Amino acid sequence: MSEYRWQRGQPGIGRAYVNIDHQSGSPNLGRLTPVQLKSRLERAGKDFILLDIRTAQEWQYDGRIRGARWIPMDELLVKAEAELPRDAEIVVCCAHGVRSAAVARYLARAGYTHVSDLAGGLLAWEAAGFPLSAKY
Repeated sequence: MSEYRWQRGQPGIGRAYVNIDHQSGSPNLGRLTPVQLKSRLERAGKDFILLDIRTAQEWQYDGRIRGARWIPMDELLVKAEAELPRDAEIVVCCAHGVRSAAVARYLARAGYTHVSDLAGGLLAWEAAGFPLSAKY
């Protein structure tokens, strides 16, 4: 069984610690490839949330996937309950996929029923040839 601890970092810098159990014990968690996420976005309804958890600097300057909802990782503990319906399908993304995997596990353990993350993050999304909007 994995142990999960969350520690808030300095403003703008979230910290998550996770001991990942690579034998998936939860049917709620999955990792989507960029191709799978692109397909899912094309048929997304109002119950689908692409959650970008990167910092304000990353969100502003590194671009984003069109339609993503931004809640920085260091604000998630206070904003999740009010802004994320527990029964929505949530796909978490970050720059490289490390933070998003930790946050997806946290959300699943907090009772969110349909959570996954983007494997490889926005770096993999771009490498697959998919665009980012508002990139400076």
